[in-house]
Amino acid sequence: MPRITTTTWDIDEHTRVKHSILERYLSAWIPILGTHHKDLLYIDGFAGPGKYSKGEDGSPIIAIRAALKYKNYSNHNIRLVFVEKERKRAALLKQILSGFSTLGKRIQYDIKPGVDFRSAWQDLAEEYESSGWPLPPTLAFIDPFGWTGIPLSVIKDILSHDRCEVFITLMYEEFNRFRELSSQEMNFNELFGTTEWQRVITHENAHDRKMAWINLYRSQLQGEVARHVFCFEMRNANNVTKYFLVYATNSLKGVKKMKESMWKSDPSGEYKFSDADDPNQCELFGSNPDYGYLKQLILNKFGGSETTIRQIEEFVLAETPFRETHYKVHVLRELEKANPPRIEVVLPPDGRRKGTFASDDMKIRFMPEREAQSHSDLLPFG
Repeated sequence: MPRITTTTWDIDEHTRVKHSILERYLSAWIPILGTHHKDLLYIDGFAGPGKYSKGEDGSPIIAIRAALKYKNYSNHNIRLVFVEKERKRAALLKQILSGFSTLGKRIQYDIKPGVDFRSAWQDLAEEYESSGWPLPPTLAFIDPFGWTGIPLSVIKDILSHDRCEVFITLMYEEFNRFRELSSQEMNFNELFGTTEWQRVITHENAHDRKMAWINLYRSQLQGEVARHVFCFEMRNANNVTKYFLVYATNSLKGVKKMKESMWKSDPSGEYKFSDADDPNQCELFGSNPDYGYLKQLILNKFGGSETTIRQIEEFVLAETPFRETHYKVHVLRELEKANPPRIEVVLPPDGRRKGTFASDDMKIRFMPEREAQSHSDLLPFG
């Protein structure tokens, strides 16, 4: 995407997709966290003017409307911080947001004009630290035009706080185009928090270079500050990678809701999701999910072992791109009803119907892989 220099601009289809995901996720995140916490914080690191050239809502409007949907907000404080470095855009955003006269005292927004995302975050962190109050549960939506202005040190700092998470757009297309420019070395060092990206760009094969790029970014976050880091590739109709959506959190429930938001957001055929771990899954979030792929993942993990429904669901959520709604009907039921069965329920309760898995504590025994290989029903996994 070329750098935008006007105050407003036309909305792209990929932005519609991101905004759909954001709206769905915020509509779940606010009531879930609001049930246990009086204060919530949402940060839009690149807020824009609030509207697109033809009047479509920008991310700040989406965030305010998500907050207004929460019926119990009168008992909670929801703070929305909109960071916009370009002052003309910030001024237009202020004008547009002034039209919301029904927010009440419990929903407050701050516009941070003329400052970049890094400075705004540092000011916020210092504000809470000096007040003596911990940072409340926070979601940071970080959606820049390019690769600058989102240093990994800031992302890590946000995630180091309890119940804080990030949703980031990483523009791969621009990085790939300008990866060898010496003038961008400092920016790339900040983006990845390391100079290892210099090794990544030496890959001659475009696919290997792309995978090394996103895996480097994920490895810089996962484990140290975030238990769960998901990277989803977005391709255009020509199957060209435009960017990656990166979601990082320490909450398995957050993963569950983010996946729900993604699966329900229709790319309308213009953009295609895929799991960054397996780029061959080109239309992962289409209308016909590849349940054979999920079956293969589950068998690779649990084949020949005994486990519980809860452990299978945690695996599906934490280590695959699929939802918790996908594995019982489309995988476990098929495996149990196969001839011969590929799984069996250990000590099933009285009256249980075959193909049902209601209890999280129910134990499942998977056929040993060497036996499974002898049956033809394994063949469709390819």
